[in-house]
Amino acid sequence: MSISSDGATVRRERILDMLRYIRSFMPDGLALGQVQLYMSMAHGLTYKTSQQYVYEMQMGGILMFVGGALRVHNSNFRKLMSLMAPDRDPDTGEMLSMMGLRSPTQSILDEEEDRGEEEDPKDKPEKRRRDGMGRFKKKEAEG
Repeated sequence: MSISSDGATVRRERILDMLRYIRSFMPDGLALGQVQLYMSMAHGLTYKTSQQYVYEMQMGGILMFVGGALRVHNSNFRKLMSLMAPDRDPDTGEMLSMMGLRSPTQSILDEEEDRGEEEDPKDKPEKRRRDGMGRFKKKEAEG
């Protein structure tokens, strides 16, 4: 589990764990009951909650039922992993930093730092001040 314990983070980690578990049984896939049992034992989820997670992933195109077995749509899974967990290996779920690798996001930031690129102050939105009534003040003409 993650260090953070807010609800969204815990839910995200559970869904990623469920997808990795189903993916470990590819190409055969798993029955819904097997996934529900795993989620119950590993995370303490009810069967109904596990079924809801499966349904959400089906609607998102990540999971599909083929011949009565749940299977992971690999290309969609990789896209999801790059968005939800860019700091993890999409195949194993391991943290890239633990494998001695950097995430794509960190690589981009490091490249920008190496080139000496900094944030351009012109790109920042202009701050506007409010008057005593809470309205924005009119721009003063530059002299």
